[in-house]
Formats: sequence, structure tokens, C-alpha cells
Amino acid sequence: MLSYLIVIASLFSAQSGSHSKPNIIYIMADDLGYTDLACYGSRYYETPNIDDLASQGMRFLQGYSCGPNCQPTRAALMSGQYGPRTGIYTVGNIDRFDWQSRPLKPVENVVELPLKKITLADSLKSNGYKTALFGKWHLGQQGEHHPSKRGFDEAIVSMGKHYDFVTIPKVAYPQGTYLADFLTNKSVSFIKENKDKPFFLVFITSGFIRLTKPRKNSSRDSRRNRAWADITTQLMPPCFQALTKVSAESSKPWTNLTFQKKPW
Repeated sequence: MLSYLIVIASLFSAQSGSHSKPNIIYIMADDLGYTDLACYGSRYYETPNIDDLASQGMRFLQGYSCGPNCQPTRAALMSGQYGPRTGIYTVGNIDRFDWQSRPLKPVENVVELPLKKITLADSLKSNGYKTALFGKWHLGQQGEHHPSKRGFDEAIVSMGKHYDFVTIPKVAYPQGTYLADFLTNKSVSFIKENKDKPFFLVFITSGFIRLTKPRKNSSRDSRRNRAWADITTQLMPPCFQALTKVSAESSKPWTNLTFQKKPW
């Protein structure tokens, strides 16, 4: 069984017994190793905020994903369907690798979530939620496949680079901006603007394996994996900030925050 991380924390107020719709925040970390968090056994990487979140919620040690990489994981999450129904089994088409050297030709892979599929955002939006996605979508970047056309009221897509990144749609930002900070600011702004409404926020980080250098203001020492250690530590503030903002400003009785790491 594929091991992965989900941490859930709920904030309750005196009104927690009401039937009001909860806010939902979903944060996914691409390529984060199972033991890259202190609450999952790391003795090197420092993740105090996610550790605190884990201590307040539920920590799962095993689970199952429709695929150990980007697209099938997202397709399953957004559609609620297994790979055979979405047609998304892996990343990209089968010509990304030398399949001719194999005894059998692999099943053709769908590279964009079919438009006929109803997304989780579609369903929540139709039930009165404000919806937003910031980060790596990877189920179709352009036109009708963009998340802004798949149930998200707000959607800014970016993946693959932590500095000098490209967003779809194009959004201006100061030179030297760090992608995690950019996504965090957009997420916190969305929460503040919708604090009196039920909302669904998806925050997805991009490509840990592509990081080649630490943040420019990093205080990490020169020990092994400095860049990886730095980004792992820096991933945690978005979770913490989102949770703190909701707790302090939202009028909703409770919030569900889920953090999941995707193995590849």
C-alpha cells in the first residue's frame, strides 16, 4: 500500500454544533518524502508548524493514491474517480519513454481532465462555496481546461520554477519573488475576502525535485541537502498562516484543513 501523508485539523468555536457549511482548505506538496517532516520521523528537516498542525489533528500513516505522480493524483482528487474512468494513469503521453522496448504497448494516457468530468470545485460551487486554486493544476492549463473554467472562481496556475516563475493567467510580481510566498499571499487574500462565506481553497506546491538552490534569504547552514531542507521548512508557513487567518477572521463555525504530500 502506498504510504503518504494527510493531516487534518478542525477549528471549533462555540457554534460548532450548527449545521453551517465548513470552510475547506486543501494543501498538497509535490515530491515531499515520507520522512521529510519531523512529525514523520525526520531528524534533520525542521517543520515546526506542520508538526503543530499534526498534533492538533489526525495523522495517517498509510493510504492509497490512484498514481504515485502528478496528474493521476490530481485527476482522482478533482473528479473522485479512478484512472480507468478519467483515462489519466501517468504524466504526459506514452511517448515520454521508450515503450517500444516493452513487450506490450501501454494504454494511451489522457493528458487533460476530460471536460465532461464534474470536479470537486464544481460541486462545492453549486452548493454555495467560493472556490480558489493557487499553484500546480496539471490537468490542462489552457482554455476550457484551465481551473478557472472547472469550478474555481479564482485560479492562478504555476509550476516548475521557484523563482522567475510563469503564471497562467499572467500575473505581475516583484523581481525575486519566491513562488511559495506568492501562492501564500494569494491564498491568504482569498481567505480574508471570503471570511464570511463558506470557501474551498486548494493550495498546491510545485516540484520539490526541481529546487537547485536555497531561498535567497536562507539562514540554513551548509549541511547536506541545504536547498531541500530550506524549502521543506519554508513550505510550512503557508499551512500555518492559512489556519491562523481562518481562526482569527472567519465567521464560519469551523474549518477543515488537509495537508497531503504526494510521493512523486
